[in-house]
Amino acid sequence: MEVGIPIEKKDFQKFVSGKIAELNERLRMLETRVQQLRENQRLLSENLLSKTEELKAMIRDLNFRMEEMKGQVKAMQEAVKAFSKEIENVARVQDIKVLEKYINLLDPTRFLTKDEALRLIRRELGKE
Repeated sequence: MEVGIPIEKKDFQKFVSGKIAELNERLRMLETRVQQLRENQRLLSENLLSKTEELKAMIRDLNFRMEEMKGQVKAMQEAVKAFSKEIENVARVQDIKVLEKYINLLDPTRFLTKDEALRLIRRELGKE
């Protein structure tokens, strides 16, 4: 015990000292928490920048691929148009069947050749 200090004052000093110690501990905890939050914020910022760059690269790649696909689609459209024009020049099955009927009707295998006609004429003239 200290001499000359009333008990009430000693109790008050202990109380104040305890409160100061408690506040110091709380302050240290808050400082630690603030430091952790700053570190988390720094890491989040770094991750955000990294992800932003990755996304930009992906977008550039997708744009490049999209342009390639547009070119391929255009080339396919031109090929389809050219193919359509070629198909217009090809005879249809129905047209071929009509021609086949006319050929069968006329049957060119029954036509006479010039030599056969002359032979028949000579033979007929020889009979008279």
